[in-house]
Amino acid sequence: MKKSAFFVLATIFFFSFFLHTAGAQESKTPRLVVKGGLFDAGEIDEGNVIKHSFTVYNRGNAPLNIRNVRPG
Repeated sequence: MKKSAFFVLATIFFFSFFLHTAGAQESKTPRLVVKGGLFDAGEIDEGNVIKHSFTVYNRGNAPLNIRNVRPG
């Protein structure tokens, strides 16, 4: 009886410790945030060039690498 009670308590302790340490680790990932993320140029005559700048922030806790940008 004492061995089974000890086993149950040890199992509960192990799982609670494991869940606590697993939840405490924060994954390091970048998080891209674009200020004013939508731009509508309206109607444009053919041949006109449209320019617009977006402000991009990294609110994550790892470096953000932007490797390719294409117009949508």
